[in-house]
Amino acid sequence: NIFNNDTLNGSPFIPSVVTVTINPSVVIPGSTFDPTTGILTIPTGTTPGTYIIPYTICEVANPTNCDNAFVTVFITNVSANIVTVKTDNSATYTPGTNVTYTITVTNNGPDDAVNVIVNDPLPTGIITATWSGTNGSSGVGVLSNTIPTLVNGASVVYTLTLTVPSNYTGNLTNIVTVTSDTSDPDPTCTTCTDIDTPLLLIDAVDDTLGPILNNVPQTINIFNNDTLNGSPFIPSVVTVTINPSGV
Repeated sequence: NIFNNDTLNGSPFIPSVVTVTINPSVVIPGSTFDPTTGILTIPTGTTPGTYIIPYTICEVANPTNCDNAFVTVFITNVSANIVTVKTDNSATYTPGTNVTYTITVTNNGPDDAVNVIVNDPLPTGIITATWSGTNGSSGVGVLSNTIPTLVNGASVVYTLTLTVPSNYTGNLTNIVTVTSDTSDPDPTCTTCTDIDTPLLLIDAVDDTLGPILNNVPQTINIFNNDTLNGSPFIPSVVTVTINPSGV
């Protein structure tokens, strides 16, 4: 309200007792002024900077009683530094087990972040997942959640659990992306990716054959009770060192 600090004969006045000459849109495109209230409105998306808008007010009852003044408008960028940290606190994974990640999305300000979108697609080969967030969100499969407003200093923590098939091979790479309609002064995220290498576990279990007659050939599949990453396997995925004829 540009009239807030103006006076007529030393006292505040109501807008109807004066006339105003002002053209704010010449200085700030899209800005408007309401002479019935004295309200100057600056549109969103205005380029940051310092704007000086001149105006003149005159008394209706005495049109020669006028004075000039300036409205100085300082506009800064709204920004929110969103920092995301994702980890499962492990450098390895075991096929046939679950892997649980913690994803922490924090707004380090200085302003509130609006329309914050968190998206975590499933790694190739993973089809089962569940997730939940401290903002009350939850789901199955892909983590996809929108935070309408993440205020300055606030965090939302997600827990994401993936079921890794027993035949899964190669690195387990999981990447989360976080975007916002509010400008981020540092959009890079070195902690949005978690990479685990496979921890392969083979369990060879002792076998027993017999008692058998020594005049009848006998066979046994020594792999019957062995497992790879907790599951039976086909012989082609392992190598065997054995010399029964030496015994």
